Order: sequence, then C-alpha cells, then structure tokens
Amino acid sequence: MTAANKTLIQSLFIDGKTTKEIAFEVGLNLKTVQRLVSPMRNKELFSPSERYILVAIANGLSTKEISAELRLSIQTINTYRIHLMEKTNCRNSCQLIAWGFKNKYLI
Repeated sequence: MTAANKTLIQSLFIDGKTTKEIAFEVGLNLKTVQRLVSPMRNKELFSPSERYILVAIANGLSTKEISAELRLSIQTINTYRIHLMEKTNCRNSCQLIAWGFKNKYLI
C-alpha cells in the first residue's frame, strides 16, 4: 500500500464515495479499503470552529460578519474557510455548502 493510495482513498472517502466504489476505483479488495476507511469514519472531520463557520457560510454570513460574531480576525476566518475547502476538496463557498448538505454536515 503506497502513500499515494492512502491519500487517494482518503480523498474519495471525503468526497462521499462508498467503500465499494473506492475499492473499485483504487483496485484494492473491499476488506482492505474497509480497514483503511474505518478510522476515518470515527474521526471528526472538522473542528467545532470549522463546523460553526460552515453553518455560518451556509446561512449567508460574510467573512466580516462571522469575524464580528466570533470576535476573531478576518484573516482567522479566512484561514478556517481555507481549511474547510482543503478538507472537502471544494473550490468555492457554493461547492462547500453543497458538500455540507450531501454529507449531512448541514441540514
């Protein structure tokens, strides 16, 4: 198992693929993929602050409004936003919100 395969499996899992889909795409047997994905299911993807900011973005708040509400700098909010997008492989807020609904982080 290469580091590249592990990274690919993690990214496919974050994208919401099932273990069967991941196994097929990576070319590994299902048990191997299940063993690798299992710890990811138990690990919380976002910190509490990142979850709050994801909900705030989905509710239409601007970075400046989130910054004022949390009493954090605009740069700190932008850093959280960047972390959210990196963790979800999203390129913009619209994709991030769609990802949140698809993966049940937003209701």
